[in-house]
Amino acid sequence: MFKFFTFIFIILISFQATALDKNATWCSLKSDKSYMRTGPGKRYPIKWVYKQKYLPFQILNRHDGWLKVKDYEGETGWFHPNIVSSRRTFIITEDFTFLQNHENPNSKKIAKLEKGASGEILDCKGTMCKVEVQSFTGFIPKNSFLGEK
Repeated sequence: MFKFFTFIFIILISFQATALDKNATWCSLKSDKSYMRTGPGKRYPIKWVYKQKYLPFQILNRHDGWLKVKDYEGETGWFHPNIVSSRRTFIITEDFTFLQNHENPNSKKIAKLEKGASGEILDCKGTMCKVEVQSFTGFIPKNSFLGEK
């Protein structure tokens, strides 16, 4: 019985950690397939289907429990809040940038991230952000990506 309650408690804490704050200005997709609609409701047609988990979106407005968002290419539309989280993510907007092993811009390059690559933002200081991309952790310049900085 104790294991059951421990499991439920862990699930609730995990949900709260990724639940969207009502004051959030950024969100990210929870699944590999998400529908952006033309208006704030299921009666509105689907405008785009996003097939990449954790893509970041800027929140522009809220209406009837729905979020008006903008993607990295400037497309706007509406998401139901159940399909997004407050997980801080990014998408590379430059042709490419290098993932480096330290905050110093002259540090060793770990990987080359091309436009469209995405991952999770762990921390930002100065001009660099610590990020995680697949199994790699390192630093990228703030001006190379879109996402909450």
